Amino acid sequence: MKNIYRRFSDITGRKLRTVGECVGAEVGESTIQYPGGGQVRVKGEGTVGTRYFILDGKLDGEAPDLPALEIEV
Repeated sequence: MKNIYRRFSDITGRKLRTVGECVGAEVGESTIQYPGGGQVRVKGEGTVGTRYFILDGKLDGEAPDLPALEIEV
């Protein structure tokens, strides 16, 4: 079954924005680690240790460092 939030995003036409921490930075690209441990390479130069919004495979601005909240459905 597809992620419920992703299904909702598909219906509304809004793109999925995620948040992760920069764990590696090179010229023009950054490695982002998600809270679950997964990593992805995105376009944009980030600073290691900083949290960023990710949209369409690109850095989309710095994200606030807020505590995580897990909701069971």
